[in-house]
Amino acid sequence: QVGANIGGMVRDIFKQNKSRSNPLVSAGAAAGLAAAFNAPFSGIIFVMEEMHDHFKYSFFSLASIMAASATADLVVRFIIGEHPIIEMMVFRAPELSLIWMFVVLGALFAVIGLIFNKFLVFTLKLFKVLPRFLNIVVILVVSAGIAIVGIIDPAMIGGGYETVGMTLNHSFTLQMLFVIFLVRMLLTVFSYGIGLPGGIFAPMLALGVVFGMFFGGVMTNYFPDLVEHQGVFAVAGMAAIFASTVRAPITGMILAVEMTSNYQLILPLLFTVLTASLFTTLFGNKPIYTVLLELTIQNEEQKAIKQDD
Repeated sequence: QVGANIGGMVRDIFKQNKSRSNPLVSAGAAAGLAAAFNAPFSGIIFVMEEMHDHFKYSFFSLASIMAASATADLVVRFIIGEHPIIEMMVFRAPELSLIWMFVVLGALFAVIGLIFNKFLVFTLKLFKVLPRFLNIVVILVVSAGIAIVGIIDPAMIGGGYETVGMTLNHSFTLQMLFVIFLVRMLLTVFSYGIGLPGGIFAPMLALGVVFGMFFGGVMTNYFPDLVEHQGVFAVAGMAAIFASTVRAPITGMILAVEMTSNYQLILPLLFTVLTASLFTTLFGNKPIYTVLLELTIQNEEQKAIKQDD
């Protein structure tokens, strides 16, 4: 959002016409994602895959998002270094006999993505229709609840980077991983629903890692001779939750690979995101950012009607 707004600001400063607005906003969005996650290719793919309804394809518009994404990441690497955002073990390609597990994981995330999206939209609509006084009470209660949970266990709150690190270091039992997943999902939905800052992008990736690690632990228990490292499912989970909620499977796969430097996992991740996006589409799950955009437009139209009245 910040990157896209900077693109719009550049358009206004140089007084460009509306035809130049789209490439600048798109380039800003790509640069913002690339800078935030040290993932330049993901920034490019995200604009092409997720913003395809708004992105005007031409040679110069495509070149603009490539240049913006690459430049943003170059600056980030000069400032913080070239290490990936999530530092973890680089896994070798798993045996082909394990591919079915990644398909199962993708199917599970299709269900998770459906629940997450439906619950998030329900929460947004619920808090919108509540009376003002009751809304304030709910905000205070939820905020206090998040603070209390954070004091008890910091892994349950926040953007999720620390939680991801602890998860990958095997700091939690299987039961605790499942609890963290459920609690973080509830808190993410409620905090976003009542309008607390934080967003859902990074928290979603953390949910994917936690559930992926949980799934990997279960598979390790049942198939100890097949699964060498359960962490491969954590990487797959990161990609799968993006594919099932945002319905951008290619972006999810590339983002997970770039953020962890696990380029040898592309094949199993491809099966995971394909399954997740296919089933979530069959379930009728709409891309969450498209739904949020539609809700925002509806709210603005309702406000305009009230002002006219």
